[in-house]
Amino acid sequence: MTTAFRRCVRWLERLELDAVEAVTTATARKADPWTAAMRGVAAFLDRCTDPTYGRIVWHEGPRALGMQRWREVEYRYNYGLVEQMVRGLTASGDLDPTPLVPTSRLIFHLLGEAGMAVAEADPEHQAEVRREFEGVLRRILEGLRPKGVAPT
Repeated sequence: MTTAFRRCVRWLERLELDAVEAVTTATARKADPWTAAMRGVAAFLDRCTDPTYGRIVWHEGPRALGMQRWREVEYRYNYGLVEQMVRGLTASGDLDPTPLVPTSRLIFHLLGEAGMAVAEADPEHQAEVRREFEGVLRRILEGLRPKGVAPT
């Protein structure tokens, strides 16, 4: 492993740790599990508007590390948060019981695609793109809620 490669991995990991901290902070405020999860989604999308985060995480990371290694980093830092969110929402009754791994993986990849779209958006349209993706993510997640639970 070259020095440049190791430096890239450390930089990507540092950015991901910062993102995890932002999401964790947003979800730690006293709130019901659904509101906390939506705050986490919002915090993640906010992080994706950061030009450095967007460039390193979504563009340079996969190129420099290769897709396999980049995915390993993404799973190491972010997948656990998504799985924790799904567990918490299911336990609280905010999501219908579904198989944990498929549900978590699909939500993880939906969030990743949304994050990439936000990061790639032209700066003048980024806020609009971010709002649109957050709205669609919310609607998809609301579709997993038990019948009779009002959308928020």
